[in-house]
Amino acid sequence: MSNDELCPCIMFQGTSSDAGKSVLATALCRILANMGYKVAPFKAQNMANNSYVTEEGHEIGRAQGAQAEASKAKAEASMNPILLKPSSDGASQVVVMGKALEEVKAKEYRENWVPYLWPKVQEALYELRKKYDFVVMEGAGSPAEVNLRERDLTNMEVAGEGDARVVLVSDVEKGGMLASVVGTLELLEDWERDLVYGIVVNKFRGDYKLLEPGLDFLEKKTGKRVLGVIPYFTEELVEAEDSLSLSRKISSGSDGMEGDKAKGKIKVGVVNLSRISNFTDFDPLEQHPEIEFKYLPLEKEIDDIDCLILPGTKASRQDLINFMESKLYSSIKENNIFEKKPIMGVCGGYQMLGNAIKDYEGIEGRPGELEGLELLPLVTEFIKDKCTVRVSCRVTSKNNIFAPIKDENITGYEIHLGNTRVLDEDYSWLYDEKNNSKGAISKDSRILGTYLHDIFDNEKFLQWFLAWVKSWKYSNNTSRIEEFYFEDNSGRLSKEENYDKLAEIVKENLDIDSLLDGMIKK
Repeated sequence: MSNDELCPCIMFQGTSSDAGKSVLATALCRILANMGYKVAPFKAQNMANNSYVTEEGHEIGRAQGAQAEASKAKAEASMNPILLKPSSDGASQVVVMGKALEEVKAKEYRENWVPYLWPKVQEALYELRKKYDFVVMEGAGSPAEVNLRERDLTNMEVAGEGDARVVLVSDVEKGGMLASVVGTLELLEDWERDLVYGIVVNKFRGDYKLLEPGLDFLEKKTGKRVLGVIPYFTEELVEAEDSLSLSRKISSGSDGMEGDKAKGKIKVGVVNLSRISNFTDFDPLEQHPEIEFKYLPLEKEIDDIDCLILPGTKASRQDLINFMESKLYSSIKENNIFEKKPIMGVCGGYQMLGNAIKDYEGIEGRPGELEGLELLPLVTEFIKDKCTVRVSCRVTSKNNIFAPIKDENITGYEIHLGNTRVLDEDYSWLYDEKNNSKGAISKDSRILGTYLHDIFDNEKFLQWFLAWVKSWKYSNNTSRIEEFYFEDNSGRLSKEENYDKLAEIVKENLDIDSLLDGMIKK
């Protein structure tokens, strides 16, 4: 098949990390989908511990999963052929076409793996271009990192492979936008610069007239057209992509629990584990009007909370050790949080709540066994095969606190190493279609755990969770859980509504006609 028979590609690259490439790619996916085109997202190589499981059980970057949803397309491994999941300083688990292979050091990866992986990137992109009308691509970091150019798997080499129309994105809020755009273009090779079609200024707030002279300067200096200025917006319309987004969120102070706005709300704290993964699980909690939400740093003492959550992690054993050696853990023990407050564990956090994590094959470091928090009667044993699967489960516990959601269908996905065995089935509360336990609850109904990511995206479970926490907060038991339970999404937008709202904002501020000029076949 010739290039003329393959669909066109548009690629967002940034002058820096966190410039807004992922958000704009997601927006364009939805814009094109709403125009009636078949659209596929593509990121050749992603580095993030936030991941997504396709219907086939393949693991890809969370951002590409969200972009597939925005495209109204079925997510597939070709949309993110290489996923690097950092597991320790200088090492990452390499996931190729949705399957985890092995842990690799950065130097070894660049020297030995990149030549092997480039054909995988080429093949994945080719397959998408055969099936779709558009491929919306996303780069990583900046294309101007000259020290990384030789073995580039993310930016200009990929753009060249897809003959992509590159849009350079710069975050004006960080300052130095003009210099970053000009400097980036100056550092590109001639052929790379030729691929850049235009510039987008992102996260702008203020007087547009003050910006206009800068935009005129950019166009004259670079010879590239400014295709749009995207306004700053506070709504979390797209899930965060990686730990950089989480760090920014925590440092911004937006997750505090002080002030009048916190009055009357339930206070939920998530432990910010060193290798936290899939923290997007908690977006529905963070955005809920009845919840005052906070990530809890290991180096600080515990805040006044109503519920403690242990999240997923890329390194359950080491993160459990780090947690138990932290100032946060000491203050949790001193304040008897484990004995008094409702506690929930998700995925790796669920494993930590058990009696032990056994790793005799050394899957996560030195072989051995680690004592857990002993809050739930379960034992986890690591095996080499990684579980990546989408699941549909039912609440079938005999425990009457689940009455509001008895037999309710709960959907989500699993990404974990290790098999977890609940030592007494009377403690299980959630089962998949094969009758495998996917969660446990303590005898007093105060400690809850599950393997399901995205569990809070299930509206009825989310409302049950709120009732569960309130019951402990106001009754010191679960006697009033049915009284507190009610079905109400509190006016929050669904994912689909968020994608449409994002598309509307970007479409109003991006010259789509110019961007697509000459790309649409008559």
